[in-house]
Amino acid sequence: MMIRGIIIGMFCAMLSVNIAFAAIGTNKNVTEVKVKARTTEDKNTDYGHLQEDYDKKKPQKLMFNGTFRYLYGQGRMEGKLFGRDVKEKIIMPTWRTRLYVTYKADEHWNINGALEDNRVLNNHAQDDTVHWHRGYAEGIYPKTKILAGRFGYKLSRGNVMDTTADGLRLRFGESQNNVTAFMGRIGSEQDRREGYILNAYRLWNKKIITEAAYVQFKNTSNPNRKWNEQKVLDLTLGYQFAPDVFFTWEYLRAKGKDRDSRVADQNGYVFNFNYGDYDYTKKGSYRLRVRYYRQPQASIIVHTMNGYPGFFDTASQHLGMRGWGLCWDYVLAKGILLTLEGYDLKNLHTSPYADDFRERILGGSITFAF
Repeated sequence: MMIRGIIIGMFCAMLSVNIAFAAIGTNKNVTEVKVKARTTEDKNTDYGHLQEDYDKKKPQKLMFNGTFRYLYGQGRMEGKLFGRDVKEKIIMPTWRTRLYVTYKADEHWNINGALEDNRVLNNHAQDDTVHWHRGYAEGIYPKTKILAGRFGYKLSRGNVMDTTADGLRLRFGESQNNVTAFMGRIGSEQDRREGYILNAYRLWNKKIITEAAYVQFKNTSNPNRKWNEQKVLDLTLGYQFAPDVFFTWEYLRAKGKDRDSRVADQNGYVFNFNYGDYDYTKKGSYRLRVRYYRQPQASIIVHTMNGYPGFFDTASQHLGMRGWGLCWDYVLAKGILLTLEGYDLKNLHTSPYADDFRERILGGSITFAF
């Protein structure tokens, strides 16, 4: 009730300025860690409400583009679990292909689709071969944005959720002052979860960043699966020095259910700093991101990082994580992006059975876009 009271209060406050114009669990072994990287689809900004904005007046009726990415990642995990030392080294080279198509139906509506293929070059058992990655209708009006179908959903800066979602998403307002509602599902097969997201964003005087989000997902069909229920409150306060230079403090409060075990309220936060932005068409453009995490496990639905937060939930210990993350993107030439990324993370909490967890990851990728 307290979480709902807080979020309702935040929405009411932000809606008062909008009324004028009207978004981890995993039970995989450590060796099954999957690595992602930013692409043209999700790189534009760390602001979820701006992520998909683009020029509505593109002249082409049918447009094709895509990315080819090679990623090499290396990680070291260690800790104490059930009285034993756990140590593991992971090396994972991957090749990913994404092909996008957009059909511009009229002035306001687009039909978007995408195919994706992922190959883990040293372990083909983890391959995720050609599949439908995106397929949705997109309506763009002066004060309204509509997405219906299968699309990417990155909530705020992606610390809570950055994944594929199936459903309906409505955004009312402008890029600097808006509210968003989503209803649908995430995940697949036995790990599919249904739920909703409410989000309100306001940039005051082009300087002060405020955002409030409430996320709730539940696995109604398979209630004994990993993290079958999660409820997350995400409150953000920040300062924008320039459109591509800003920092935010993100307060997180979360609870849920992990199989048959209830997880009580957990609190934490993430500091985010962003400097610059890159453009595939501009050689020499770059972006630097620095993050400090003190993030509870219950707040992680699908994390945006190219690390493995699930390591801190080994054997359902719900340790959470604390530590640093650094990512640098640089356009080497038109259509060629270099990304370097690293993390040094430790457990936020301890349990009677687990302590001294540490995860160190270094990775790099090169992406070709057309």
